[in-house]
Amino acid sequence: MEYDEIAKLAADLPRADKLKLSEYLKNLALIEQEKVQPVSQLGDNKLDNLDYVLGRIKKSKPTKLETLFNFIKAMFQFKGGISDDEINIIIKILVDREYIKIVGNKISYLA
Repeated sequence: MEYDEIAKLAADLPRADKLKLSEYLKNLALIEQEKVQPVSQLGDNKLDNLDYVLGRIKKSKPTKLETLFNFIKAMFQFKGGISDDEINIIIKILVDREYIKIVGNKISYLA
């Protein structure tokens, strides 16, 4: 099927379906790009990502560990994703460098 045929069919879709199709195509393109040019989210320079995460966390200030975990996961959602182990590494670094303190399930911000 050619682009013009798909575009014509897509034009006839309801608005909600157009948005779903758009999101699907965007995700498909990101997956294909990741296969061609893999990207490690922590990369060689983990400090760059740490600064990015810290800046976003300081603005949002999630108060529970689960919320912080999901917040970090969402930050990398459209950048190829991030593994749970990488998220745990980032959280451990934030604790070790005394940016945050975790008591039970609660997060407090130190820096």
